[in-house]
Amino acid sequence: MTAIHKLSPIFVLLLTLSILGCSLPPNNYEMRNEARLAAYHGELEQARDLYAAAAENEPNDALAQYELGKINLKLGKPEQAQFAFEKAYTIKREDKELAPKILDGIAESLFQQDRIENLTAFLARQADYYGKPRDYIRQAKYLTKSGAVDEAIIAYKKAAHFAPAEDPTPYLAIADFYESLNDVENTITSLRYAYYINPKHFGLADKLRSYGIVPGPTIKLEPPKPAILR
Repeated sequence: MTAIHKLSPIFVLLLTLSILGCSLPPNNYEMRNEARLAAYHGELEQARDLYAAAAENEPNDALAQYELGKINLKLGKPEQAQFAFEKAYTIKREDKELAPKILDGIAESLFQQDRIENLTAFLARQADYYGKPRDYIRQAKYLTKSGAVDEAIIAYKKAAHFAPAEDPTPYLAIADFYESLNDVENTITSLRYAYYINPKHFGLADKLRSYGIVPGPTIKLEPPKPAILR
């Protein structure tokens, strides 16, 4: 076997990119762009290899690790996705924008592996650590998918309770939850709570109309304080 045959695929890819770049070191920004383009055209294997190369080239590139996780999920490789997401999380644990998205990815990778016990513990741990509405909504979403409906309702209550006064997001998530249960009454009530908070929220008026409700001041419903939902 020749020496070139012993090289790893990622090393060969890095070498190729370096040659194409006039022998300059590979640029992670450019590699990520190449990967996004490949993914856009449905070339997921190529996109994965490019993201993996970027992650190997710069181990602290959390965005490359995060995108590598997303691609692995699309390729049906949740275990590899989990590893990539966890590496990204160690780098961007306190990043207000990226960390929640990484946690979404970890949750989905655990769910796709059917590691429900681990997923439940993970969701509770992150909700306790961050205590933000998004963390409780994530917890509620996967509790619902796992069949723990009563526990999901509690998590949704916490999301609504800890949300800023001007944020209708928890009530929109709660509306989706009740809609999934074919509970029209509580779906409409939750939408009316959201409408009270922000009647101009994108898509909310159309959602109300889909239930035969004409948006307007009279359908606003002030959420209970604290958020006590049926």
